Amino acid sequence: MWALMKEQAIQVRKQDVLRYVLGESGYHPVEVSLDENYLLNERYEAFDAFIYDSHLKKRIVQELDYINFCKEVDKLRRMSLSGKPISKREIFSMCVELQEIAPKKVLVDDSLDVSEMPVVDNKQIKKIFGLDGSTSTFGDFKMTAEDHALEEYEREKKKLFEGLEEDE
Repeated sequence: MWALMKEQAIQVRKQDVLRYVLGESGYHPVEVSLDENYLLNERYEAFDAFIYDSHLKKRIVQELDYINFCKEVDKLRRMSLSGKPISKREIFSMCVELQEIAPKKVLVDDSLDVSEMPVVDNKQIKKIFGLDGSTSTFGDFKMTAEDHALEEYEREKKKLFEGLEEDE
């Protein structure tokens, strides 16, 4: 199967970095961001040089900015959990700096494993969302509010003139 890699934008939050560094969370900040993007829990695991996709059972090697970030986060986590005296304020300021160097995008495999996805009943979905009856055309969505108002005006004008023609 051909792997389709794509760059996925992520946003690493400083509070996720801080919780991980202090040992309050076992989830790497990159994992948290990816799982939120895909609305999947525990799909991705962050390692020094790669991200492991547990659904596809695949390692996805990352770029230098990711590797640098992971190494620095792990270094600060080891310092924080070692018991050496380091103030929370200093840890927090380092977490802010780490957030600034965090990767803005990572590589993920874009191929889908559809074997475990449920079968979708299109008729049922259309019924749920009220799309089983007459639907708007694509052109209706391009129309502005002004276009709709003018169209309504023309319909009303036509009704008025049709009523006048019948009176004659």
